[in-house]
Amino acid sequence: MNLSVICLIRKRKKGTHNIFYNNGSYSYHICIRRFLSGLNFESHRCYFNPARISPSALLNNKGRLYVKNSRSVAILITTGAVAHCNLIAAAHGGTTAAPFRIKNISLYPLRQEYARTASCIGTALGVKSLYGPVSGGIMTFSTRKEGANG
Repeated sequence: MNLSVICLIRKRKKGTHNIFYNNGSYSYHICIRRFLSGLNFESHRCYFNPARISPSALLNNKGRLYVKNSRSVAILITTGAVAHCNLIAAAHGGTTAAPFRIKNISLYPLRQEYARTASCIGTALGVKSLYGPVSGGIMTFSTRKEGANG
């Protein structure tokens, strides 16, 4: 992915604009730097960005992904814009007859990052189709219900 054309225009008080390009002649804004750092992150110990790594770095053991040559479970990281977040205050899941509390976060994934992530996970797991909580372009990650065992 070529990210050399990204720029940020910020309005000054007097109505003029600062333009921050990442082509070396101008320094670009710290928000862009942080975004690009997250987007270009590949791996560190057990943390992996599946959109940036080879599936051969992961090991499939009974449907769980591990770091190759290690016993550590692989923790996958992706990039997206937060749609809603229930990480501090738990949300409610289940049915009205059997409700339970969960913690979740929903993201609007970046299209190309999502395609690369799904491809890497599918290849690492050895499957052709992935199913999960995606609705209206929003992808949701959630914990198991609180108090669940196993």
